[in-house]
Amino acid sequence: MLSTTLVFAKEPVVGQVKTRISKTHGTELALSIYKELLSITALEIDSVDHHVAFAGSNDPASLKSIFPKAGSFFKQSGKELGSRLKNAFVRFFDKAYDGICAIGCDCPALSADDISQSFTLLERNDVVIGPAMDGGYYLIACKPRGLAVFNASAWGTNHLLEETIGLCVGNRLQYALLEKKFDIDTFKDFERWQKLRLL
Repeated sequence: MLSTTLVFAKEPVVGQVKTRISKTHGTELALSIYKELLSITALEIDSVDHHVAFAGSNDPASLKSIFPKAGSFFKQSGKELGSRLKNAFVRFFDKAYDGICAIGCDCPALSADDISQSFTLLERNDVVIGPAMDGGYYLIACKPRGLAVFNASAWGTNHLLEETIGLCVGNRLQYALLEKKFDIDTFKDFERWQKLRLL
């Protein structure tokens, strides 16, 4: 299987990242937290073949310094996350990849082993999902016939995982789940992560 990982990342610009944290604790702290999450993600995927799908400005210069080993950088296209994911997957399926994994930069517990496991599971499944504790997911991997999972409508809600699994069942797609992990979306999430780091 020819496979690769797509990292969905925003340009680390003050006021444009971690907006839920910005609203409660200010834009500078939100930016600092996001930069740390970017660095953690970059370190974990250092040895993994990957490309960065960036959002924000048209110049991913700051992300290039964070992900120096990325095979390419390309701007996300689409109105909502589902279409942006689907467009990015199609971009690489058209380049003859037959297994693609997408991750964000909000899950500090995500490891290179999780990505490796997703590709192992993808050998006998159409879709692999890394479920997040908030009802979404921190990782999604699929083969070309699994693109139907991006037709979900519950983006940004705690029903996304449930709907995605429903799309797998409805489209007769074999799917597998990874270990459940938590994303950092709020300051409470950040505090929880900080406590776990001290254990």
